[in-house]
Amino acid sequence: LINRLTINETYFFREPEHIDLLVNVLIPQRQAASDDRPIRILSAGCSSGEEPYSIVMALIERFGEAALAEFRVIGGDIDSQVLAKAKKGCYNEFSFRGVSVERRHRFFDRVNGVFQLKEAVRQQVSFHELNLFAPTMTTELRQFDVIFFRNVSIYFDTPTRKIIQQQLIRLLTDQGVLLIGSAETLANDLGVLSLVEQKGVFYFTKTANHSLAPKI
Repeated sequence: LINRLTINETYFFREPEHIDLLVNVLIPQRQAASDDRPIRILSAGCSSGEEPYSIVMALIERFGEAALAEFRVIGGDIDSQVLAKAKKGCYNEFSFRGVSVERRHRFFDRVNGVFQLKEAVRQQVSFHELNLFAPTMTTELRQFDVIFFRNVSIYFDTPTRKIIQQQLIRLLTDQGVLLIGSAETLANDLGVLSLVEQKGVFYFTKTANHSLAPKI
């Protein structure tokens, strides 16, 4: 039933300003204050994988493949069918609305009429079932430096968005950042998280009292 109800509209490099902010601003800031642990990035509501894979491709372009050991990219979704598709990494033309020809040639192989991500990219994303209403989360789904939760909250009413934000707070590190779709920003400024603008892009962070929120 969950698989039938979920909406899975996505494509590579959707709203690229968020990815640009990640690789050019947010990650360098965290590297400067590094505690030598990998920077953890979650794509919540990752659907068929285009978003987390876009993040990996951008990381490779900015920092090189050798630097990928410094990052952990996780894709999470409640829909088991799209997660199975994401793990295969095979896509058609519909997913390439935001991909240049150069990127397509660099990161994909043409296999049996579809485009498959090269293994070097696929192996950099770990996919997990993620239910943001679950009372607890596994260890792998905690302590994220950056969470992408874009174009998902539009399907929920305001009380539900508040509940989800309280859950996301518990998945973030104390200095963590939550990126929400550009069209969703004002609708998600609910007093749960602090709204920040940087380089013309808006995102949310924890406020001081949230550092004491109970862990899950």
